[in-house]
Amino acid sequence: MKPIEIKPLKPASSEAKANEGKLTRFESLKLKYPVLTNPDTSILPYLLLAFELILNIAIVYKVPYTEIDWQAYMQQIELYLGGELNYLNLKGDTGPLVYPAGFVYIYSILYKLSNFGKNIKIGQYCFIGFYLIHQLLTFSIYKKLKLPPYLLIFLCLSKRQHSIFTLRLFNDPLAIIFVLLAIHQLFANSYTLATILYSIGISIKMNCLLFLPGYLFILFNDLGAYKLIGHIGLLAAAQIIIGFPFLNSYPSEYLSKAFEFTRQFDYEWTVNWKMLSPPTFLNSSFHKLLLMYHLVFLLGFLVTRWTEPINGGIIQFAINGFNAANQKLTNFEKFKVLSICNFIGIVFSRSLHFQFYSWYYFSIPFLLKETGLYPSISLLLWASIEYVWNTYPSTELTSVILFVAHNIILSGLFFNYYKGYKPQETRISDIKLKKQ
Repeated sequence: MKPIEIKPLKPASSEAKANEGKLTRFESLKLKYPVLTNPDTSILPYLLLAFELILNIAIVYKVPYTEIDWQAYMQQIELYLGGELNYLNLKGDTGPLVYPAGFVYIYSILYKLSNFGKNIKIGQYCFIGFYLIHQLLTFSIYKKLKLPPYLLIFLCLSKRQHSIFTLRLFNDPLAIIFVLLAIHQLFANSYTLATILYSIGISIKMNCLLFLPGYLFILFNDLGAYKLIGHIGLLAAAQIIIGFPFLNSYPSEYLSKAFEFTRQFDYEWTVNWKMLSPPTFLNSSFHKLLLMYHLVFLLGFLVTRWTEPINGGIIQFAINGFNAANQKLTNFEKFKVLSICNFIGIVFSRSLHFQFYSWYYFSIPFLLKETGLYPSISLLLWASIEYVWNTYPSTELTSVILFVAHNIILSGLFFNYYKGYKPQETRISDIKLKKQ
């Protein structure tokens, strides 16, 4: 047997010696300030939740409640509880009911808990609970993704977000809570439960449909085409079950109001398009242009970002999907796809009202981190967006600021897409195709 030759190790280069023992800037900060940078050991989430509880109680006692939609909600619910099932007749001071049946059931509970809607303080306390659940779910997502805890601080600093929950009692954040619950189930690969929870979110307010393209992409990738069809059926079946009392009595009236895609928004309340004239804002050609851009950007991310790393691109991705041959996405990728998909819908929305801020606020720190921009620029963008959403009434300037900030973020997400992934995460480009 030939003896094994052992070669001497090459001496380390002077550059390697110089770098030996050195830490990156983030690693150094992680050691110095673990409470802000180490998601595994940080107690910051618990401190922030305690702070939020105290702050929200103080808001209820110190900040006067301003009536916007609560009384109208209660008037609509009173008619429903009185036996009215025709959506065209479920009206309040602000007009007819325009939300699906899930909204009706949740606010029926709030109606009874708050003494027929008269004890608003009880309603506010309920929404403090909802707010804490929302924050807990979001904090948990960030922790599971190993994101630095200092990002959670920005989730607690929004004056508008506190107002939407505790002072306005809107249904928008309640719908998002169910989206967050669905995301947790996606992380656990519990796809059936995720689809049911997601459908419940849609039944509270249909803005949750903005997540749908990304959600379907995840199901197609992870489960394949045939199981995806089953989940689409489950999504629809959940809507039928939730809306059954109304669908069984006045189906066309229910569908036309609860899912009114052609509803016109008032120019007075728009946050994102005040730089336009009212006629342009209401013009159907403008709406079609926004829809076109929405679809183009979704397709752009699908073709060049979500499926491009696969050998053969989107065509091979589709073939794999019909053979259930794609490797499952990581939790990081799932959240990134859903957050970007929702954000694209918001950027090209026909109108954004103040309560719509809750549609994507939970994802803003994450999205900013994924742009790859300098921290100072990301901080400026966050502050600019927060300024816009807290300026009432909206102006031409605030709408321009929001438009610019949104598009900078969207550009950063597109051009920094692969660099944004954490090194320890399995990437889409690591997908291994099964042998045919």
